[in-house]
Amino acid sequence: MLDLQIVKELAARDSITLIEVAKRLELTPQALSRMMKENRTRLETIYKLSEIFNVPECVFFDTTPTNGVWMNNGIYLSPHSTQSTSNPRSEIEAQILKEKLKTAQARITDLEKLNRAYADNVELLNSIIQDYKERLSKA
Repeated sequence: MLDLQIVKELAARDSITLIEVAKRLELTPQALSRMMKENRTRLETIYKLSEIFNVPECVFFDTTPTNGVWMNNGIYLSPHSTQSTSNPRSEIEAQILKEKLKTAQARITDLEKLNRAYADNVELLNSIIQDYKERLSKA
């Protein structure tokens, strides 16, 4: 079941007003208030709210663990355990970042190889030029 009252808690956590939340949602403050009171909204609004507060969409449904706090980094801190539950989206983003890092490291390695090959070619060309100059001076 949808629970939009959590918007107040998340706004307080992030020290932003509901007026600011409404602006970010491109709603009037009255429309946001009505949405929260009626506990109804479109899925698109849930996506926007999750981006605004950096929490997973499931936070806005009562299937989310209770009495804990969703931190800005997407980690749920439970009062019942010392462990935290990661936001699945954060885990996916971490995997994507790992892949990007791996790709960047491979590119750096390739560029280092090219740089060495370029330096070797410059050295070879300088040697050829020096040899050519010596031949010209002898002729």
